[in-house]
Amino acid sequence: MATASVRHRRRVRLHLHRLTVPPPSLSALLDRLARGFGSETVGSLLGRLGSRSFGPVLALCALFAILPTGAIPGISAVPGLVALLAAGQLALGRPCLALPRRLSAIDVAPETVAGLVRRVRPTARFLDPVLKPRLLILTERPWSRLVAGVAAMTAVSMTALALVPFAALPPGAVLLLIGLGLTTRDGVVVAAGLATAIGWFAALAGLAAASVF
Repeated sequence: MATASVRHRRRVRLHLHRLTVPPPSLSALLDRLARGFGSETVGSLLGRLGSRSFGPVLALCALFAILPTGAIPGISAVPGLVALLAAGQLALGRPCLALPRRLSAIDVAPETVAGLVRRVRPTARFLDPVLKPRLLILTERPWSRLVAGVAAMTAVSMTALALVPFAALPPGAVLLLIGLGLTTRDGVVVAAGLATAIGWFAALAGLAAASVF
């Protein structure tokens, strides 16, 4: 009983901390990624983001699918599976993203991280004033787990339609909005992602019904 009480108090303190301390901006997250020295791995980079790793991973998977490379048949299956892994863990209530050991151990050259941060930073600075904490109910439990469930279903659809050219664009938009919203605790952006997801699944249902009848 005492152990359960201690755990409950820790969860309450963590929840209050998340509500009172503003999340880092996109620029601050990039600075955190670029802070390393020497060789890096995928796991160590995610470790710097901690509990904030889910949103950035979803957003990166979405960008990979939306970019021209995602139009190549089959390519979008890779970000779709990674997004499914991230969204699934968040939906199950995991505090931090855990990748398979082989994937987590992949080496990442420091200059690769620095180059990525340098290219993304102008966009992050542009979005920083736009993305801000609001409608927090959608970015905190239990609603964030439901949002993650929607993201997981979206990732499944992205993977299933990987062989269809440009089919990754709508689910990619959903994952991008949800990922950015969770990263910055912007519930309005998350809501936009949910609305886009409803439209996407409605379109899939319509296509399925048309093919049957």
